[in-house]
Amino acid sequence: MAFRTAYTPLYRDADESGRVGTLGLLAMLQESVLGHAAALGLDHDDLVRTRGIGWMFARYRLAVARKAAVRVPVTLTTWIYAAPGARFLNNEVLVEQDGALVAAGRVESCFYDVRARAVATPEAVGLAPSALERDLGTAPVGPWRDLPADPAPLDRVRTHTVGFTDLDSFRHMTNLRYPGLVVDAFPSAVYDRLEVRDMEVHFLRQCFEGDRLDVLRADGVDASRLPALADAGLPPSVGPAPRPEPPSSSSVLVCRDGQVVAAALVAMGAPAGSVGGYNPLVSQ
Repeated sequence: MAFRTAYTPLYRDADESGRVGTLGLLAMLQESVLGHAAALGLDHDDLVRTRGIGWMFARYRLAVARKAAVRVPVTLTTWIYAAPGARFLNNEVLVEQDGALVAAGRVESCFYDVRARAVATPEAVGLAPSALERDLGTAPVGPWRDLPADPAPLDRVRTHTVGFTDLDSFRHMTNLRYPGLVVDAFPSAVYDRLEVRDMEVHFLRQCFEGDRLDVLRADGVDASRLPALADAGLPPSVGPAPRPEPPSSSSVLVCRDGQVVAAALVAMGAPAGSVGGYNPLVSQ
């Protein structure tokens, strides 16, 4: 069953354009998923306090039609699904404003047992099977992809040292900080003419305060050649056939001591309202 919430973006959600772009939209996706969890009686903080188990996010994929305006309400719609016996759950999320689709995304999550340091089953926290969808319905974004994860051919573009403000309640670097590093892998000159249209981020390892992270980037990745991942958390079909991939994407890796901790694939397009350009949520 779909879960809907209303949210009014504020200026704190906006980027340098004064509108809500990639990072603000990703935050909305995560809040939609956590709001749905709370409505199911599975609030993150309550679970950590009572069971020592919390929600942990594994992957994000965001497709953007246009940036959202601030101080104009948006509607967030999400539904959760999982294959029988799967430990990982997937939420589809739609972001709409003024009756038009702004963005769509998918969030993969699991329940993390803090003491055991292991992924717990949905049954361990009492997630009722009746709350889960068994098929995706209409899935505006394509399937999860097998992202490039070899740092050798990439160029280092910046470094970041994890600080206190990067941490979440588990004292790991919070998930939404990684997309910020991915966005910062491109100079402002790129954003003067292009906007992020599609971003997929996979979280592979946890980072902690004091870790020194290298951000690497390579352009010209042919996303159409990346295989879809076989995933026990996904039903066999992922809805309608995905729209054509952009002609070229960029691979971004976040590494610690040469080891990849997060991998991302980013596709850019002309700003909304421009002629031409790649838009994953508009028919090609």
